Amino acid sequence: MPTDTPVLVHVSDRSFGLLDTGLIPVGPEDDYSNGLVITMTSGARIHTGIHTGPARAYVTVLTARPDDGKGPDPRWSEVVEASVHAPRGNLRVDSLSDGPVPGLPVLSAQGPGWYRLLVKARGRDTAPDSVVSEPVEDYEITIWPEPPSRSHIIQTQDQCGHGLRLAAGRYPAPPPRAPSMPYGSTAEEERQAANLARLRAMGASPSSDPDPAMQPWKPMPDQPAPRPRNPGPTI
Repeated sequence: MPTDTPVLVHVSDRSFGLLDTGLIPVGPEDDYSNGLVITMTSGARIHTGIHTGPARAYVTVLTARPDDGKGPDPRWSEVVEASVHAPRGNLRVDSLSDGPVPGLPVLSAQGPGWYRLLVKARGRDTAPDSVVSEPVEDYEITIWPEPPSRSHIIQTQDQCGHGLRLAAGRYPAPPPRAPSMPYGSTAEEERQAANLARLRAMGASPSSDPDPAMQPWKPMPDQPAPRPRNPGPTI
């Protein structure tokens, strides 16, 4: 059962829920490692770029895995698969602050059990950590019954997901960035780390001066000592 037109979901504190009977479980620490779907012991949350405000959501409920669900999709920036448990069989999209979202179907169409989510997102870098009055982010949620398995990151292109995966200790290739980034930004830190790795690969230390003239002379076979530099005329 697909929703052909988007339904607005109110985001609270950088997420909205896929909750079973509206419950947010208390238990082990939530898993942010895939950068998009925050898996919980029951249900899940979708991590957004905005802090608060509306987001557009499309939902499709299937009876089996889709044939074309595993590949990248150029229309979206992040694509992730994850398993979700609905022990009560009443899994719904939930705004967290206002409860279940009207106009969207029950996600656990076959009752209690395990389901597989395919979540696609775009726009999360448009207004990060902002309060918005108009939607700037889109989410497409497809769900079907399936035994649980590990999360699968299909496509990564936004900074929001990269930051979450980095914080969780997972390090896939970062998304492409603009060629010029301000000093102190994440991109600049990554550029410096890459330069440091190259220096180490060449046998240089991080504090090495790249100017050969500034390096201490070491005797080499059949090589005379360097002449002192001419300081120029003195008065």
